[in-house]
Amino acid sequence: MRVVGSKRSVEGVEPASVKMDKLYHPGDLLPMLGEADFVVLIVPETEETRGLIGERELASLKRGSPLINIARGSIVD
Repeated sequence: MRVVGSKRSVEGVEPASVKMDKLYHPGDLLPMLGEADFVVLIVPETEETRGLIGERELASLKRGSPLINIARGSIVD
């Protein structure tokens, strides 16, 4: 399995140090979602993350890719 993810700050972080094949900057959310077969949301509820996933983000998912939200419900709008 290939694992990709995102972090608030990716500068100086090697993907292998967080057990990922590729680490995306938060501004690259749409391209990351577009390559995912599964999306798992594991984020804290903050001003930055409320409504993180909306219509545009859902539309960028591959057809049939499930979205699994184990964060707070307010993350998905």
